Amino acid sequence: MRKTASIIIVTFVISLILAGAVPRPSSAEPALPKAVALGTSSIGSAFYVIAVGMADIISKHSAMSATAEAVGGSDANMRAIKMGKVHLAMTNSFSSDNAFRGVKQFAAEGKIPIRLLALGQPSLRQTVARVASGIEVVSDLRGKKLVAKRRALAELELVADAMLKVYGISKKDVTYIATAKTGEAIDGLITGTIDAAVIPGGVPSATLMKLFERIDARFIDIPANKLKEILEELGPAFHSEVIPAGTYRGQDKGFLAPSLSASLVVAEDFPEEGVYQIVKALFEHHDDLKLVHKAARHWTLKNSLTKFHIPFHPGAVKYFRQIGAWTSEYEKRQRDLLEKK
Repeated sequence: MRKTASIIIVTFVISLILAGAVPRPSSAEPALPKAVALGTSSIGSAFYVIAVGMADIISKHSAMSATAEAVGGSDANMRAIKMGKVHLAMTNSFSSDNAFRGVKQFAAEGKIPIRLLALGQPSLRQTVARVASGIEVVSDLRGKKLVAKRRALAELELVADAMLKVYGISKKDVTYIATAKTGEAIDGLITGTIDAAVIPGGVPSATLMKLFERIDARFIDIPANKLKEILEELGPAFHSEVIPAGTYRGQDKGFLAPSLSASLVVAEDFPEEGVYQIVKALFEHHDDLKLVHKAARHWTLKNSLTKFHIPFHPGAVKYFRQIGAWTSEYEKRQRDLLEKK
């Protein structure tokens, strides 16, 4: 009888498993992807060069293989994460903050589920003009063609609008030109089809190096008092940065420009262990990253923790706790940002 009963019980349990009535064991979180895509901006830009360096470090010092993909500007990279085209993305603080909250350029599509990994170099929105155009200051833009529109970088137009407003210039008096990539704006300046452009990038910028080597160009001069007013128009995502004298050919003095912070973000549902490995690799091999681009020196632990504007991924927080860098102040800010989600 006992043998018969045992057979019946085993048969019953097997049938339940096959029917799905008994839950199968499952892992706590999804397995790490073997290949990781890191979305970034145009080939040759500081974002792209640094992203390639990051991908190399991740591939060498984690269980994942990473590649950098030139998706486009910051907004395009946020949308690429939402659509699942990339796992990580280089962006700027304006774009990532708005994407996280689902406002401004992301209002129609809603919040994008992202979390922060690290913060890096200042990403300037510098206005440069052909010397032949006669443009030296913002008021000289009247009647000129200005590249100030890009779907992937909505803040370019906001910067142009703020400049014109502070200087009392009607938007109707300046012809805004739209481009899809920074290279198109640079080519337009070189060929003379446009007069000036709001160019995104770090210091120095490879694309601006190309421009200043090919033609006589200059930055539009914005005094500190005027830039302060422009920053007030733009909001807290922006701050002031200096382009030091001698950065580019023929640049004999420093220039001020509005700036954002570069940021590395990840899809919210990316495995915690994967993010932990990525953050650990990047911060513990920062010396290697600094070799790929001068601006990479800004991707520090201190810079990331003191300036974070959206919540960190739990995998990043795990690493920060492990090395004793995560304070009660950072924990409070993290909670506040999550509550405002």
